[in-house]
Amino acid sequence: MLMYITDCIIYSVEDTGRLSEYDQLAGAGFYRKVMYMTEKEKYYQIRKEAMWTGITLVVLICFWIFAGFGLSSVDIRVFGLPLWAVTGTFGVWFFAMVLVKLLTTLVFKDIDLETDTNSSGREGRP
Repeated sequence: MLMYITDCIIYSVEDTGRLSEYDQLAGAGFYRKVMYMTEKEKYYQIRKEAMWTGITLVVLICFWIFAGFGLSSVDIRVFGLPLWAVTGTFGVWFFAMVLVKLLTTLVFKDIDLETDTNSSGREGRP
């Protein structure tokens, strides 16, 4: 029986029936975490991801307003450009990349979106 461990979750070939192409990366013996969830768990996970993406957008817009308009009275220049112009463009890009990295590591999960039930009766599993 082949078993592998990902983040304290143990999957085995007997539990899943077979390893899918999503479970094994490039045949090198490395496995990534694929979450097998019920339909209700998938719905809540997708809802959570959408909610946090919306919150991230609002935070990014607030930062953009502060970085662009809030710093307009500051008389500091970076490479000959006013500070508000630099923070309102490059600062927002950098901040957006940091927020996306936080989202993908803390909120998003790699879940199996297949909804067909197979012959074993396990919903969404290969």
